[in-house]
Amino acid sequence: MVTRVEIIAMETSALLNLLVDSQAKRRSIDKESALLKVTEENIQDELIKRKVPSGTYGTYAVTTETDKEVPFGSDWAKITAYIKETGSVDLLEKRLLKSGVKARWADGVDIPGVTKLTKTTVKVERAE
Repeated sequence: MVTRVEIIAMETSALLNLLVDSQAKRRSIDKESALLKVTEENIQDELIKRKVPSGTYGTYAVTTETDKEVPFGSDWAKITAYIKETGSVDLLEKRLLKSGVKARWADGVDIPGVTKLTKTTVKVERAE
């Protein structure tokens, strides 16, 4: 890891090289991590199918949790009507769907309470 102080002292060309190299390493690690996550999920699914009870298995302690009830929106029209009727907005996550907002902006629609912020990004790739 390169410290902020080291980064500040670097020349621009060195920064660009470091950025591209860091991005490549991160992408490789992300890809490997995603594959490992799939493997973990497959193993956990198999353990659940086998109904492995809690206990000690060699050097591993297994805790099997009973099924937890989790919410699943199966009828969004009814959910939306309920939220409007009761004012239960706490049932929703507080974020906007970027594509929906951008589509309305493209149509000239102003959404009350939504502010446009400008985010600056830098994209760096190796030149061929």
